[in-house]
This record gives sequence, C-alpha cells and structure tokens, in this order.
Amino acid sequence: MQIRAVALNIVFLSVTRATQGLDRTGVCASAHSIAINIFNIGGVVLLALSTVAAFLVPSIRVKESDVMAKKTVNRLMGWGAVLGTLLGAFQLAVIPGLTVFSPVVEIQEAARIPSIIASFLQIINGMVFIGEGVMQGCGNFYQLAGSNILAMLGMVYALPIMTNKYGLPGVWASFGVFNGIRLAGVLTHQLFLGPLSNRKLKADAVATA
Repeated sequence: MQIRAVALNIVFLSVTRATQGLDRTGVCASAHSIAINIFNIGGVVLLALSTVAAFLVPSIRVKESDVMAKKTVNRLMGWGAVLGTLLGAFQLAVIPGLTVFSPVVEIQEAARIPSIIASFLQIINGMVFIGEGVMQGCGNFYQLAGSNILAMLGMVYALPIMTNKYGLPGVWASFGVFNGIRLAGVLTHQLFLGPLSNRKLKADAVATA
C-alpha cells in the first residue's frame, strides 16, 4: 500500500509540475484546479466503492465461497461502470456552470476541455477503483503496487509528450494513460492472476470434478 501511495504521489507531483510550467500567467494552473474540482464530484463517490469492495469480497469468500465472491465482483464492476458513466454525465452537465469557479473568461475556456476529459475518465475510474478494492480484499498487494507503478511510469513517459503537443488538455489526457494501465492491471487480476480470476476458478472446478 505504501508503494502504491508513493506511485500516486509521484503522479500528482508530476502533473502539478507540468501544469505550473505551462504559462506564467497562472491561467492553466487555475483551470487545472477547476478541472480537479469537477473531477472530484464523482471521484469521491467512486473511491468509496473501492472501500466497499475491499471489505465485501473477503467477507463473502469466508462466509460463502469463491464462486459467490466472483459473482459479487462481477456485479460490483458492472455497478462501477454504470455509476462512473452516470457521474461522468453529471459532471458534463455542470460544466456550463464554470462561471461559479472563476469570473475570468480565459480561465473558464481553459478549464472546459480538461473538465470534459475528467468527466469521461470517470467511466474508467468506476471499474478501476472497484477492481483495486478487490485486489486489496484478496490480499494481492504486490499486484496492486505493481499495477500502479507501471501506470505511473506510463504516465510519466506520456505526460511531457502530450503536454508539449496539447497543453493542459494533454495533461489530462495523460491521466487517461495512467488509469488505462491501472484498468489493464485490474482486468489481468480478475481474468488471470487473482484468486477469483476466471482461470483460477476454472482450474478449481476441474480439480474438484
């Protein structure tokens, strides 16, 4: 968990550094802060689902079975995708109200595209947060840390390239790289490597038969 926290801190420090270096007027930094606020509208709710998964999955494994736990994981992932989509849509709906965050038109315009990207990222986040909660619930902390380290390295590599090409929207696009790699880690865990993976449950079923 500490390694994961370090990876996340490196990501946010890298993003802050890239954003601060975009201009000397403070417009991009202010616009980035607004996009973060828009992002947090749904992010807080989805992050809470990670905690739910971390407690619910091991409880079902102990009280019932891995098969029932797997069904629960599938339902949670589905709900994560649905809630991520709904919260992302809600974030899109509040974007016209950017005037609440700043009266400066230039900052409002700079924050618009990053806020849109942040809204669409919630679709991925819903599944990522729940999937990482499942990793915690299964006790697969090394896989969780490894996934976040790979995601951090991917983002650190993509960040200067996208930022130089697209500016502030590029910073937020690099978040897509970060969360996309994390999603790949979640799916790898659930399909192949985890104790509730499809491959593991099929092997157990064959052994039992």
